[in-house]
Amino acid sequence: MLLQFKFGNFRSFKDVARLSMVASKDKEFQNSHVFQLTDKVNVLRSAAIYGANASGKSNLIDAISFMRNFVLTSSKETVSSEEKINVEPFLLDVESEKEPSTFEVVFNLEKERFRYGFQLNSEKVINEWLFCAFDGKARESQLFIRENTNDFDVKPAFKGAKKIKELRVKENVLFLSLCSQLGVELANKIVSLFFFKIGIISGAEPTGYRNFTKEKMNDHEYMNFFIELLSIAGTGINGLEKQEAKYTEKDLPDGLNDETRLKLLNMSKIDVFTKHNMFDKDGKIVGEVVFNMENQESEGTHQLFCLAGPLFDTIKNNRIMIVDEFSTKLHPKLARAIIDFFHNIGEGEVFSNSSSQIIFATHNTDIMTNRFFRRDQVYFVDKNHRESSTLYSLADFKLGKPRKDASFNKDYIAGKYGAIPSIGSLDDLKELINGK
Repeated sequence: MLLQFKFGNFRSFKDVARLSMVASKDKEFQNSHVFQLTDKVNVLRSAAIYGANASGKSNLIDAISFMRNFVLTSSKETVSSEEKINVEPFLLDVESEKEPSTFEVVFNLEKERFRYGFQLNSEKVINEWLFCAFDGKARESQLFIRENTNDFDVKPAFKGAKKIKELRVKENVLFLSLCSQLGVELANKIVSLFFFKIGIISGAEPTGYRNFTKEKMNDHEYMNFFIELLSIAGTGINGLEKQEAKYTEKDLPDGLNDETRLKLLNMSKIDVFTKHNMFDKDGKIVGEVVFNMENQESEGTHQLFCLAGPLFDTIKNNRIMIVDEFSTKLHPKLARAIIDFFHNIGEGEVFSNSSSQIIFATHNTDIMTNRFFRRDQVYFVDKNHRESSTLYSLADFKLGKPRKDASFNKDYIAGKYGAIPSIGSLDDLKELINGK
């Protein structure tokens, strides 16, 4: 599970920002919204990130994405020693432009807590470190530290890594990634069981996951899960089925060349159909009506279907789902249904031991209520007068601390927590349009 993500000097974030998934001492939703990691540590199952357009919400998610992807790809054989690292520092400060970007993550695997991070610029990895608290202990033990790019201090506890230290480690490659690639057991465990299990998707374009979801329809557990999700969302759908069919001319877009067109016409597609009850005038069920998911269901229901595959995979396989533009085109009720699944995982038999998490950026304030979220689950991104993004939690407010029964969404829209658009005078806009 993710415990903390920290980063700085990346895109719109000049200073270090911290996203913590460790639950505070508040007792709200103790049996649903948190996962008991140890006797002393509870971890949040979800976190919602709010902020105005261009505040930096997407840059926060991009920071997580960058760290994940760099860990997974930096040691590939196709990466040359001259290849630039695609990292972008904060560019609105003369000093930051010259300083390295920082990324650090704290996470738990089984009974061990790890802290891993690195500093880099577009040319090279400058510093890198890995610490571990073994067997649930509070105290960390160093596994390795890399300083000044080529100065390595590798401890015996990081078994098998010392011999790799003797190799020439490329300056633009992470030592952890290289160790994983070359078969160091602990490094491979970290990469495969944590970083690989972070899934980052766009809620604005969920149709890209439609085929993935269709493939999941062969799984009986998934079908039960999705029907339950649709029921909670109040879609009226009580069954699903899929049919395999050949592509026809009307399925194909214009402008395809003859070779591509012929190839597609010889391929099969999967159509998904939904089942609805038919009622008589007295409200009695008298039959069943079948709809085509893509053509006859609402856009929101179709969006929910596309997201359902990644959602099921996340919960079943203890993954971490990061969603940008969550709830775009989704009715608040549908968005609430998705988050409810994470909050109430422990109540079902199938997912009772799931340690999955969801972190999402959204503008949907309908779900920002004390009846749905704890204060430590709600984060805001705002920009200061230097155009630098800042990240803070609702639980961070000390002076004028919101009451536990406060209307979070109403107070947010009223500007009590910041992170809302700064809208100028409508009269000024009219004058600009009219040329006055």
